[in-house]
Amino acid sequence: MLIFNRFKSSVIDLQYKIYWRQCVASAIIYFPGLFIIGYLINARKEWGYDANVILNNTEFNVHLVLCGVMGLLSLILSSNPNSMNWFRRLYKYLVDT
Repeated sequence: MLIFNRFKSSVIDLQYKIYWRQCVASAIIYFPGLFIIGYLINARKEWGYDANVILNNTEFNVHLVLCGVMGLLSLILSSNPNSMNWFRRLYKYLVDT
């Protein structure tokens, strides 16, 4: 049974490492794309679009920021399987003060 537990622990550790690397790789691709799209839509007037097509500019920016926050949160949570404990401590600290 000891061998199985050691093997199980190494497999779980490998899964955490693989998931972390997948999240980092997706963030490397995802975040620059979000920034480029945000820059093109907001700063470059020749990339403007009709506001009534899907979203107006404010709604687009809100969705862009939410996508970035969700990606960042995913990256933080994938860094350590126990990262939820940090959020619990932060919540407890904020509620108690």
